[in-house]
Amino acid sequence: MLAMLALAACHDSKDEPVLEPTVRETTLYLASNGFGGYPEFIVNLDGDTVYVCEDEESSIQSLVAEGTDWYAVIRMEDGLFNVLKNGNSIHITGETIRCFTVENGAIYTVQENGLSGKIWLCKDFQRIHEIPGTTHYYTFSVNHGNVAMGVCDEEPCYWYNGEIIPIEGLEGGFDWVYGIDKKGDDLLITYQDIPTGKNMYWWKGTRYDFESWFNPKCSRIVNGQAYILGKKITTAIGGGVDGVATVVIDGTETIISDAVGSSAEQIIVDGKDAYILISRGSRSYSEIYKNLEAITLPDIEVPDFYKPYYGDKCSLGKIGIKCFAVVRKQ
Repeated sequence: MLAMLALAACHDSKDEPVLEPTVRETTLYLASNGFGGYPEFIVNLDGDTVYVCEDEESSIQSLVAEGTDWYAVIRMEDGLFNVLKNGNSIHITGETIRCFTVENGAIYTVQENGLSGKIWLCKDFQRIHEIPGTTHYYTFSVNHGNVAMGVCDEEPCYWYNGEIIPIEGLEGGFDWVYGIDKKGDDLLITYQDIPTGKNMYWWKGTRYDFESWFNPKCSRIVNGQAYILGKKITTAIGGGVDGVATVVIDGTETIISDAVGSSAEQIIVDGKDAYILISRGSRSYSEIYKNLEAITLPDIEVPDFYKPYYGDKCSLGKIGIKCFAVVRKQ
């Protein structure tokens, strides 16, 4: 260290580069259950409050962003679902919003009508397709306006823009679908195989088996690579098992967190960057990784009732993150 300082002091060139301070063009909006008996809230990476639910009975169901705009789905105290854009209500419905995302300013939802029991894919809150009962709509993905969903069936297939598409070259149907993503001709489906009961994934026309220790949670195509998030089973606890948060990237395993009970839960892609949410148990403790490196989570104010347990402030990670979004700064 001293040698390097001495060398730098002797160098008197007028052409030395001037290091500009790093300017962060994006921030994360982080939704949390917060503290029991208090409304749920959203903060940014600086710890600034972005949104607070109107009452402690309301719940933040989804949080997404596109550019500088952020959107959230709030389940209100009366059971209605309220869709927000930048904190302002833009749509309230009595139908249950099961899935939610935004692309090019268009809002895509999967909504269930409680009276008829029917499930619909909606664009800007207008019904465009009725969803069959075999469709595993929780896994839906949208790319250039094309919507894909998993299908649980004895014959391997998926739902795509209102049609059931068979998968040629794959044997064995899907008992469960953990994730589906389709970008152009590239198709990634992570599933549990009906004939064997094993977890597998289908990627670019080839079937891959997971090791028996890996439990997938979700999957996504990231810059041309297959990312599968989940948990690596490592220990036996009582009569059950537990593990650590793991991501499989094009077949290569990486343990993200060595905390027993942790699981990789959510992934967001922003350009070349991939952000992954890690949670433990009931999401009472969380971490976020950017390109497999942990980032610092903000400190937040602690209500007076909880100060004896947490102090005046505590890291958001200690009380847990439900979901998050990457937001461009204005």
